[in-house]
Amino acid sequence: MDKKIFLTEEELNQLRYYANEVGHGSDGRVFPYKKDYLIKLYRKALALNTLVQKKNKSQENEDDDIKIYVMKKDRDPSEEIENKSIYELSEHITYYRKDDDNPEHDTKLAPSEAITAAIRRQKNIKRTQLPLASVYYNHRFIGCVIKKLHGVSIHKLMWLPMSAKIKIINSVIDDLDELMQNHVYHRDLSNSPFAGVGYINEDGKYIYENGHSHVLVNPLSLKTNIIDLDGKSTIYTERDNNKLKEQCIRELLVLLFEYVFAVKLNDYLPTEDVAEYDYLVHVMEINGFEPYDLEDFTDYVFSNCHELDDVRKIVKSIKTK
Repeated sequence: MDKKIFLTEEELNQLRYYANEVGHGSDGRVFPYKKDYLIKLYRKALALNTLVQKKNKSQENEDDDIKIYVMKKDRDPSEEIENKSIYELSEHITYYRKDDDNPEHDTKLAPSEAITAAIRRQKNIKRTQLPLASVYYNHRFIGCVIKKLHGVSIHKLMWLPMSAKIKIINSVIDDLDELMQNHVYHRDLSNSPFAGVGYINEDGKYIYENGHSHVLVNPLSLKTNIIDLDGKSTIYTERDNNKLKEQCIRELLVLLFEYVFAVKLNDYLPTEDVAEYDYLVHVMEINGFEPYDLEDFTDYVFSNCHELDDVRKIVKSIKTK
């Protein structure tokens, strides 16, 4: 596949108006593309294209007959993006290029450059699929191509026995380990059966769905795939970053407890809900832990887990029967 895909107006409208949307988020919408691929169209990039097309048509004294997707808000997106470049607007994908002359402030790449840099990172990453190509319309960056992955969202597999859940979590840990070794930091793994996602559909109605996750699971092999490596959930760097690593591990811990034990963690604890905490302590105790009070539990689970090996030790201690 070419690393740059240039869509015609017909191809773009075919995606937006006739293709079935397979995913959505605050940063973009995902549509089928060819047989084994998907296209993610970033919302702000398309909003900028709308503004550019309107200006061009106005200069030519022609009607604006090009329909580009714009986030439905109370105000025209052009009010926000006029006099700004697409780079200033970006929340699409974040990539920091190492600056040896100024190690405290690495260079943040523009979205199209970030996709290109992320593509090159794939050669060292085998367990997770990164973006495949940048997508352009009218010579402007609007999205990326990603591999179509198959699997069941992890939050829909709460019914599996504990032994299967442990195998799944261990697979997620291995996925995350490889990513972090290559300086790819996914900071939104804790999406769970207790999470929710809201979006505006084509009719302008606000839709809220319970349950959301960025982990797909093969229900037969229990192999996992972490997704959303093309959005603002993930940060790419070219050097180790302890702060980002701790964010990833914290998210992994929340996923661990909410998925494996089906217990909702409010704001990573402490929680003021005594009944909820008592239930959590009970669940932990019957699975091999001894959290005697809230302070000990919080310290044991979160404060002392700074490496993936620490999380592996917790998983290893969980009773599977």
